[in-house]
Amino acid sequence: MTAEQIDKHYEEIAHQINCMIPEEWTTVKLYAESWPGYSTVYFYYDPVSNTQPILNLDIPDLFSVDPDDTILQKRQLRRTVLALQQLFSEQEMETWTNFTLILNHDGAFQAEYGYEDLTELDPGEKREAWKVKYGIK
Repeated sequence: MTAEQIDKHYEEIAHQINCMIPEEWTTVKLYAESWPGYSTVYFYYDPVSNTQPILNLDIPDLFSVDPDDTILQKRQLRRTVLALQQLFSEQEMETWTNFTLILNHDGAFQAEYGYEDLTELDPGEKREAWKVKYGIK
């Protein structure tokens, strides 16, 4: 049952991301980080019509979308990702501190989990290191 529950969370995350992106895209790279008292979730996507990846936080500035709706969608995505982490805990699996999901437009995806203590690292440096690791310019 656990694999099915995890897959259901992956599907929901993919659906929510797809709803947040207002144009055709090829690849999405999502990063999430969470431990008691802190969490963050963001993603970059590669639009079909552009070679530059777009950060989800920039969508309201680049497109005619309702900023309030974007905030609600971002919160829902965060809740879904954190529910995935909670599922790990409930199933007595090692609870991750960071999560990367690479999603292709055809539905193929790759999930990677990290378990290291990130509490003392600078958030900006972590983001830049993650971007380098996943080829985001």
